[in-house]
Amino acid sequence: ENLLRPPPLLFRVFRVLFMIGALGHACTCSFWLIKTQYSTIEEVSEFTDYHGLGPDPGLAEQYILSAYFVNTIFTTVGFGDISASNTAEQLFCVVVMYAGTIVFGVLLSEIEMAVSSMRAFPRRKGRLVQELMGFLSDKDVPSALSHKLLQWVEFDLACRYEEEMREQCLQLVPPELRREVVDSLHHDELHRVPLLASVASRHRESLLLDLWDAMLPRSFMPHAVIAHGGEEADRLYVVMAGKVEGRLADGACLLALRPKDFFGEYTLVGDTRWGAEVGVEVSYVAVEQTLC
Repeated sequence: ENLLRPPPLLFRVFRVLFMIGALGHACTCSFWLIKTQYSTIEEVSEFTDYHGLGPDPGLAEQYILSAYFVNTIFTTVGFGDISASNTAEQLFCVVVMYAGTIVFGVLLSEIEMAVSSMRAFPRRKGRLVQELMGFLSDKDVPSALSHKLLQWVEFDLACRYEEEMREQCLQLVPPELRREVVDSLHHDELHRVPLLASVASRHRESLLLDLWDAMLPRSFMPHAVIAHGGEEADRLYVVMAGKVEGRLADGACLLALRPKDFFGEYTLVGDTRWGAEVGVEVSYVAVEQTLC
């Protein structure tokens, strides 16, 4: 279904192109109708013969010749090999000129809007990165440190932008549809948590959606401690991007968590130990840029 649903901006451009094609087709047929109605048979035969179609061209040849002339007007090219030969054709050309100007103005506007919308976030990110690069350069921050910082900023901005789009979408949704939208965004992520999946209640789905709706994203730099084993566990984490390791007190890696994995599920039932699910105290550390 998603493959058959084009992006809205692309659909708008295709819709305008379709309208241009329909208008071009109408003008093409209208020109030939005017040519045959306001010219004698001999003039039409002379016209087609002059353009290499013979005195009695087929329908396709008539259409192509007419479309060629109409498009030279639309695009303001005007080669001059075909021109209006009577008052009706001259009036037709004037109308098509104005129509072409309006149509192509609308097309350019739609394309500019589509490109601008698609490039909104990259432009905003690029501007912030450039400003940060200038600031770091002015302060003589070492290149290696600047590179790490810029990588983090780009990752964090992307995470924040996605969350902004999510919140904006949910704010626009009426209350009656909010749960359905959250369900679609949820993608059954919390069903992977055994403790939640084992809940035997007809309200389980509502509980999972409410939990998901209340969860907030957090981004972490490489080697950042997400949860320290000696601290009180007070939340559930779901890894959305990056990689997390669960490490013992001596630094040994006990768990390797990837996107859609989770930890801290027993905090939902009051267990305040990090690592309660594996029966040993564990600290969780981001191995790379991570979103939870």
